[in-house]
Amino acid sequence: MLLFQSKNQRYLQMLERAKMMDAPDFAKLRKIFAMTELYDPYDLQIADWREKARTAWGKSEFAEVVRYGKQILEKNFIDLEAHFLLWQAMKQLGKNEQADYHLQIFSGLCDSIRKSGDGKTPQTAFQLLSADEETIFLRSMNLKFKEAKRMQIDNSRFDVVLAEEQKSQTAQKLYFNIDIPYQWMQKRFS
Repeated sequence: MLLFQSKNQRYLQMLERAKMMDAPDFAKLRKIFAMTELYDPYDLQIADWREKARTAWGKSEFAEVVRYGKQILEKNFIDLEAHFLLWQAMKQLGKNEQADYHLQIFSGLCDSIRKSGDGKTPQTAFQLLSADEETIFLRSMNLKFKEAKRMQIDNSRFDVVLAEEQKSQTAQKLYFNIDIPYQWMQKRFS
């Protein structure tokens, strides 16, 4: 238990620095978060809030988007889609400083995924903490999700995603390593 407590404490310390934009290392923050007891890549409450935020966005109810986005971040500060939605909603509400804050965090989190690999092969796959990150990460690269399939090589699992460049409509195949959420699920249900 002491090991988990120290990882939780280390994560919370890093999280406070990241929230203040005090030279955050988003790659390290993501890695440590996945080792804590707080990590749950299949959190149904977050999935519900995320869906409500998307619905509110579709209705131009930006204050509701902000409410649900903040609820998500209370449980999972590194949620890509929450920061993306908060950035967009804050912009719509004229809260430019807060919009910029969420854009910086969203960009930092996406950069940490981008730096984890190039996604061109299983060996250089992008490292994900949840499958939910795929679609929003693709958006950050101006790619549109088309389809995905799962594959296993040795003991590693991947999502192989076919995505399309939004302007040229050129198709790309990208590999996402999903070992971390898969291993979490295996431990949880074994």
